[in-house]
Amino acid sequence: MTGPGAEVLRRLGAAVLVVAGGEIMLALKSGAIDGTEWVGPWLDMDLGLHQAAGYYYYPAFHEPGTGIAVGINKGVWESLDTSDRRGLRGCGRMRICALSGRVQCKQCAVAAQAAVTKAPSKS
Repeated sequence: MTGPGAEVLRRLGAAVLVVAGGEIMLALKSGAIDGTEWVGPWLDMDLGLHQAAGYYYYPAFHEPGTGIAVGINKGVWESLDTSDRRGLRGCGRMRICALSGRVQCKQCAVAAQAAVTKAPSKS
């Protein structure tokens, strides 16, 4: 994790590292890292994180609003009339809702499955 989320973790006393996705499991298993913040249950389980970590949580404190944005040239935006601007805003809101809803639905289904999967004990 980078940015504001990483800063929150640092202020809580964590040493934040950026690890390549393909190296997370090895780093967890070797003890190089104690925990990870990846994507969410849907992709975390594909990676096997629920089996490598002693604890699993979802959603992360920064979910579900991570990095959904659109940029429009200011001159182009200002050249649009009010109804076009309103239409673009409405389309953007609908797209965010559809995307967030689909992803969160999948996350919850996978998280429910993970709840019945026993994590290894850390002795």
